[in-house]
Amino acid sequence: MNVRQTLILSFRLNKQRINKGKNVIYLRIKVNQDRSEFSTGQYIEENCWDHKQQQVNSKHPDASTINRILDIMRSDLQKHFSFMLAREENISAESLKNVYLGIKEKEYTLCEAFEMHNRRFAEKVKAGNKSSQTLKRLEITKQKIISFLKYRYKRSDIALKDIKFSLAPDLEHFFTTVQMISGNTAMKYIKILKQVVKMSVEKDGLQAILYLVLSVLMKSRKEIGLQWKN
Repeated sequence: MNVRQTLILSFRLNKQRINKGKNVIYLRIKVNQDRSEFSTGQYIEENCWDHKQQQVNSKHPDASTINRILDIMRSDLQKHFSFMLAREENISAESLKNVYLGIKEKEYTLCEAFEMHNRRFAEKVKAGNKSSQTLKRLEITKQKIISFLKYRYKRSDIALKDIKFSLAPDLEHFFTTVQMISGNTAMKYIKILKQVVKMSVEKDGLQAILYLVLSVLMKSRKEIGLQWKN
């Protein structure tokens, strides 16, 4: 992934959550401009909190223990962030928090995205707003994408989060050299993939980078008359 992602971790007292006169310490995650936070489960009196150093001051008898817990939490989050970067994942503050807390997110796949897109398109066909011929082309495109996945990754589906932005040029190369499809027709199939990914980006915020690459690829080709009539 070429987009630079930065992580900032900070601790604060949540003055709205008080238990027996003590405030809970919250950990805030900031990935670029995206934010999320959660409770550390540690409670202290407000006068025992060093706002500048973001740690418990020496007035508290358990200062060293609590500060050690906070340090470990910070270190673990940084490790998770580095691991996700190494996997070229598109990291959000929420996704990093969920990984740290062990919350399993629903992992949508490319085929699931196609099925959702094509199902909605079929409803428009039934309503008389779209062409049944275009729906057939959408299904053909899905099958061609599956053929590509089997050829390139030895599997018939892939999680959206696992897609690398190299998929776009790899797919064009597969269409034109393996399946011997003309460049113009290949770009029509890629345009459909772009529409499917765009829906996923709008729905779940997934794979915005892939959508950008597909857009650039379409623009760079400068193909005229690529649209099928809907």
